Amino acid sequence: MDLYRIEDGRLKFLKPKELTGSKGEEELQKLMEKNLGEIFGLKFVDSQVVVQGKRLDTLAYDEENNRIVVIEYKKGSDSGVVDQGITYLSLVHENKEFFELKIEKKLNKGGLEIDWNSTRVIFVARKFDDYQITASAIRGVPFELWIYDLYDSYISLQKIEQTRTKTGFNTLVQNKQEFSKISQEIETYDLEYHLNKAKPEFRDIFKRYSKEILSFGPEVMEVVDQKSGITYKHNKVSFARFEFRVGHIDAIFKEKKGFVDPKNISRDIRTNKWGFERLAKIESADKFDDIIYLLKQAYETTL
Repeated sequence: MDLYRIEDGRLKFLKPKELTGSKGEEELQKLMEKNLGEIFGLKFVDSQVVVQGKRLDTLAYDEENNRIVVIEYKKGSDSGVVDQGITYLSLVHENKEFFELKIEKKLNKGGLEIDWNSTRVIFVARKFDDYQITASAIRGVPFELWIYDLYDSYISLQKIEQTRTKTGFNTLVQNKQEFSKISQEIETYDLEYHLNKAKPEFRDIFKRYSKEILSFGPEVMEVVDQKSGITYKHNKVSFARFEFRVGHIDAIFKEKKGFVDPKNISRDIRTNKWGFERLAKIESADKFDDIIYLLKQAYETTL
């Protein structure tokens, strides 16, 4: 992607800044760590964490999903995403107490209920080769690939999105004997994982809601790779989540100032400490317009 600065009605091409040597990678890492919340919605925990002789660039925590996230930076192109990523997952899962105590101490929060089934690894590099990109497309793979370009006063970041393959992550890991244990702990979350929790008739109901919510704005994101449910975000902020039950769907969402619920179909859930304020139960295709009206207000909290 080419980037230009507009100066007096003319475009000036901005040449990407090359990061060279260990200082270059350190510069990228420091920049990212200071802005993890803005970029990924994560809490920074620690830098250059050494465990079992291996070094993790950045340790972060996803408070919304109660999961650990490891971030690896490359000043150039990356290689070995699959094996390196699985190694990081194994390190975290073989040293649960170490990581749990570190996170609790850093965030000054005791008794965290970490979801060990959903640990994630993020790779940040200038580019990835075709093999690494294909590997990231494996269904349920707990890795994300992000491409960056750094300029004097700007940085561009883009997540690589791929159509998911039929091969599942657990199948891939099981074929690697040294990593077989991790396949028993890491769960894979996708659209089917969530939809399979509810009765078949709720598939079409949900798809109708999903289509309408995504039409709220071009930057609305649907996030499915998490245990809790399917979350909708805008401007990096979550405003609603669908949690699937056998006989209904719980739509939980943010409450904006001046919130209006004319049909009184939602209830206050602040005491549950989920990060959302309201819940509306979806038991049929009825009340679609009424619930969408509430979700649109939740979306407006991100504007």
